[in-house]
Amino acid sequence: MSGGGAVSRGGAASRGGAGSRGGAAGRETAREEARREPARHDSDANEEARRNSDARDPERRGTEWCDPEPKRPDPNDRAADERDERQQFIDALGDVLASWNLPRSTGRVYGALLLRADPVTFDDLRAELRLSAGAVSTGVRELVSWGLARTIPQPGSRRLLVEAAGGFEQLLAASHERTRAFIRVLDAGAGLVDGLRAGERLADVTALFEGYVDAGERMLRTRARAADGAR
Repeated sequence: MSGGGAVSRGGAASRGGAGSRGGAAGRETAREEARREPARHDSDANEEARRNSDARDPERRGTEWCDPEPKRPDPNDRAADERDERQQFIDALGDVLASWNLPRSTGRVYGALLLRADPVTFDDLRAELRLSAGAVSTGVRELVSWGLARTIPQPGSRRLLVEAAGGFEQLLAASHERTRAFIRVLDAGAGLVDGLRAGERLADVTALFEGYVDAGERMLRTRARAADGAR
C-alpha cells in the first residue's frame, strides 16, 4: 500500500512536471509567433510594393508600361455638347442684334439660319428656338429687310422656306440702302437748323454717312472686278 502510494505520487509529480514544461514551451512558442507576425506583415507589404513597382517599370517586367485604356467618349455626350454649343452661339447672336435695337428673338432666328445647311420652314425655326409663330415671322421679316435672310416660295404651297443670305456684298448693299435712307432724312433737316453752328454740325454728320456709302460702293466695285477676272 505504501509503495503503491509512492508510485502514484511520483507519477503525478512526473506528469505535473511534464505539463509545466509543456505549458512553458507553448507559451514561449506563442510569444515567438507574436514577434514574427509584424515581420510577416512587413514582408507582405514589401512584396506588394515590389510587384506594383515591377508592373510600372519596363526594365523590371520587360515590357512597356502604359496606363489603363481611357474611357471612350460617349457619342451621346458629344451630341449633347454640340447642341449646347449651338445654343450658346444662337443666344450670343441674339444678344448682339439686341444691341442693335433689334428684338433678341430676331438675332436668335438669324443664328439658327446661319448654322443650317439648307433652307428651313418657319415651323422648324419655331420648334428649334421655342418661339411663337409671331416672333419667328417678325424675325424673318426684319432679317429680309436687312438683307440678312431671304425667303423661297414652294411650288403649290403658300408656305415659305427661309435661309440666311450669304455674301459680303448682300450685307453691305443692304447696309448702304438703310444709310441712304438716313442721309435723306438728314438732308431734309438742313433748312430747319438754328444758326450756323448747328448747320455745320448737321452737314458734318451727313458727310460722314455719305463717305461711308461711297467707300463701300468702291469696295463692292473692286470685288466685282476681281470676281470677273477670276472667271
